[in-house]
Amino acid sequence: MVRLYKDEPGILGWILGNENNYSCLGQVNPWSSEEIDKEPDLQKQKKMRAQIYYSFINDISQEIHKIDTHHPVGLGNGELVGLEYANKFSQDVDFIACIIYRGKTFGNLFKSVRMTFDKPVLLAEFGADCYDAYLKKEDQNMQGFFLVSQWAQIYENLAGNSKGAGNCLGGTMFEWTDEWWKHTADNPDTWKIHDTESGWSNGSYYFDIRAANNMNMNEEWFGIVALSSAPNSTSANSSEVSNPRYPRKAYYLIREFWKHPVVKKMPRKKT
Repeated sequence: MVRLYKDEPGILGWILGNENNYSCLGQVNPWSSEEIDKEPDLQKQKKMRAQIYYSFINDISQEIHKIDTHHPVGLGNGELVGLEYANKFSQDVDFIACIIYRGKTFGNLFKSVRMTFDKPVLLAEFGADCYDAYLKKEDQNMQGFFLVSQWAQIYENLAGNSKGAGNCLGGTMFEWTDEWWKHTADNPDTWKIHDTESGWSNGSYYFDIRAANNMNMNEEWFGIVALSSAPNSTSANSSEVSNPRYPRKAYYLIREFWKHPVVKKMPRKKT
């Protein structure tokens, strides 16, 4: 893949993995080996898996650097989980691509990274959905408030900014457009339905945590651009159809923030 795409003008770098550390450390889809299973100490088992995984990441990074000398290689890590092991076994990666969902603020993330695994940080995935699972309705105001607050903290911690940790490269919002297939990905019959059922719980998104069973995260509603439910023909002479897109409030708020970034506490205004 690196050999095939390394000269494409749109390539910015390579990110290895997408929350694979959760599997490595036994939190989601855990794996093991005969040698690990023979170890009675659970903490030692954890360390053995971490050494295998993060050493593997390091080996791949070394090989990519041999093939492509122009693009950096990042470690795709869910939260900061396992970075103490990455510090020991993945020193040949160039940056950390963190997948982070902490609500309106990233807390002490940037300083924690500096103390644990001192590499530049790209927030490879972050954001806020715009569906209020408690009131069961769209809430574009809250989504916009959360996203602008998150971007303010990214700017505060950018490299060269003396106000913050100075180790942030930027971020990639989750997500550009709503993904209607996300909640029941294995059932194509539901891909034309904008599902409002929540898939998981996160108390950092406090505005709708009072939803039933605290299930408040709606993965089909993270887009800063929404899809219309009424498809239109793509052209007068075509039988193909597409769902028109329309920007949500967050789209315009972020656009203005990028033009005039203000790093300060973002109060929520009533509208």
